Amino acid sequence: MLPLIVANVAIDIWKINSDKQDKRIQDALRIMRHVLETRKDVPNVMYRNNIGVIGFRYGAHYPATKTRKRSGYGLAHIVGSAKEDFGKYEGSPAPEDVLKIIPETILEGTISRSHKRRLQIMHKGYLVLIDKGGKSPKAPRWVFHAYKLYK
Repeated sequence: MLPLIVANVAIDIWKINSDKQDKRIQDALRIMRHVLETRKDVPNVMYRNNIGVIGFRYGAHYPATKTRKRSGYGLAHIVGSAKEDFGKYEGSPAPEDVLKIIPETILEGTISRSHKRRLQIMHKGYLVLIDKGGKSPKAPRWVFHAYKLYK
């Protein structure tokens, strides 16, 4: 199987599949793979009772240069950042491991409001940010936006 190239990062697709996880997490990983392959957002990926529908955004990744910090949003930014950080500090996960963390954090984490239109979800030292979705009836209630791994 050929690796998936996202934001100049190669990921072997089989590495993000795990038969030990819950079915909802597997479904989310499968849809993440679809978002990364097609580079198109998927509005209805996950559902959590006290949040509602959550979608995944492909986004964009802009690596750091001499004059600006790295920036971006969505899955492309997460994969690109994980690739840049991998091996730089002790415990830095591989990009495919970072993708496994996101659905579990969304489903099992503790929710707090960080801003009027944003929720933070913390789980096992990981932070996922989701933003309020669009106003259209077809838009998800929340859109996965960012992820932070603390050292």
